Order: sequence, then structure tokens, then C-alpha cells
Amino acid sequence: MIPHFSGKPMRQQHLIITVLSVAFAFGLTLSASGNETALLPSSGEEVAKEQPPLKLNIAINDIYGTDTACSCVHDVATRKYSDFFDRLREKHSIEIVPAYYPEIYDLIKDFKAGKFDGAICKPWFLLQPKSGSPQKLLRAADLQDPFGNTLMWGILIVPKNSKFRTLGELSGKRMTCGENDNYEKSHAVRKLLKAKNISIQPKNISARASCLECLDLLIKGVADVAAISNYALTADCGADVAKPEDFRVLAETERIPLTSLLVDIQKVPRKDALRLQKALLEVSKTSLPKSMGGGGFVLPQPWSPSELSEK
Repeated sequence: MIPHFSGKPMRQQHLIITVLSVAFAFGLTLSASGNETALLPSSGEEVAKEQPPLKLNIAINDIYGTDTACSCVHDVATRKYSDFFDRLREKHSIEIVPAYYPEIYDLIKDFKAGKFDGAICKPWFLLQPKSGSPQKLLRAADLQDPFGNTLMWGILIVPKNSKFRTLGELSGKRMTCGENDNYEKSHAVRKLLKAKNISIQPKNISARASCLECLDLLIKGVADVAAISNYALTADCGADVAKPEDFRVLAETERIPLTSLLVDIQKVPRKDALRLQKALLEVSKTSLPKSMGGGGFVLPQPWSPSELSEK
């Protein structure tokens, strides 16, 4: 699991390279039934061995990428994509033309403008139904973090000296959390509170765009509890203003995909989407460069958020 607020911070831990054995059939098919967001494996359709060169423009915003992460976590964010993309080109004739975005909202803007065939990022930013994006997106693969994890979640924290000890004490109190364009510290938090019958009035909720802003309100005493991403104090800018041991975790939300490679299947033909997925998994399993920082691509875990049905 991704370390958070217990034991040593992530930046103090040794990177563990986890080699996952992926059972991968040659037959893959696009699945978009219900709210499913993933390109899922099934039997029946093969990818040809000899194929012409394929060129894809991919936007990238990765919390562990050297070209996109905050400089304050440079010791954790060590992933470089160039070697991996070289092997895709050499072994599978797939050329990835990357565009790196340190700011996710710049990526969203350019992606909506139709500049890319796909993206590597936290998937909810592009999948959310109210984003206005005309693309039809599916997750071709999930990307492991340096510890071999592909999932993330939200955490509800209070200062270490807070009088609040349990989630049940938060009814009627002040909370800061993410904006609706963020899943783990917004949608997932509301689901958790509803499931636990905890009511916080809208006037007592301060929504902010980043974990750093939420932490600021909590530290200043403007909020009693803050909902942030589980990596915020170890692999994000929060690491510059506070330490994990300064807080207590009262609850965790559901697990969701951390980073995925999403493909716009209105721009990328079905056969090419299948070909890309197969190549990502094969290079990750057989010849993953060390510069990828400990984790490559794996088959996407099914994820069907109910919010995708919202109009």
C-alpha cells in the first residue's frame, strides 16, 4: 500500500520494484458497458504481429514524473518516460509524442481542444461527466507508483492535538475538501460521510482546488478536518509545509485508479488501441527501464463510478 501518516514518510523509504505477472490474452476488446471506464481483456480478437508505424500524441501529468511533479518532492518523483517510449518505438513501432504538463488544468484545456490522442494522468480529471470534453475515453492501462501500487484514496485528517478522535464527531463541524473536479477528496468523501450518517452543512464546507490549500485552512484553524489525497504529504507540495506525524487520520475513502493511460477511441482506431495496450504491458513486463521509477503499466482495474451517469 502507499505509505501515509504512519511509519516513515514515503520519501524516506526505499523504492520497491514490484514485478507483476500479468496474464494477458492476445484477444482484447473495448468495453464501455454501464459506467465502465477501462479497456478490458477478453478472448477472440488478435493483434497482428507485423504492423505499420503508429504515432500517438500523449499529454502527461504524473505526480511521480520528473517533468511534471513539484520540485519539492524530487527525491520521490523520479520517473522518466523517454527510455520507455524508446522501447515502444523500437520493439513495437509505436511512437509516443509526449507533452508534459506540470499543471493539470492546462492539460485539460489542451485535451479538450483536441490536441491529443490520449493522456497519462489521474483519470477523473478527463473522465468527469461535466468536464465538457467531447472525447470518448477509456483507460488502456494503469500505471504503478514507485511502490507497485495502482490505487489511491482520500484521507480525512485532523491535527495531532485535535480533540476529535473519531469520524462520528465531525457532524456539524467545519471541513475543507477538494473541488468536484477531484474525486478522492470530494466525491468519495461525500459518499463516505453519507454512508456513516455524518452531516456537515454546506456552509461549513470549504472546497479548494489543491491539497495544499486544504492543509492551509486546517493548519490555520479555519477547518476542523481536511480531506486530502493519501499521498499529499509525501509526494506533493504538502510535504513542504507539514509532516505526516503532525496529523491523525480519522478515515479513508474508497480506492480508485491513481494514474492511467487514457485513449480517445474517437481518434484512435480500435485495432490501434488494442495494439497500444498490448505493447504497454509487454514492455512493462519484459524490459521495463529503471528510469520508470519502479513501476510500469498493468491492465486497468475495473472502475465504474456512479457519477458517470450524471447529466
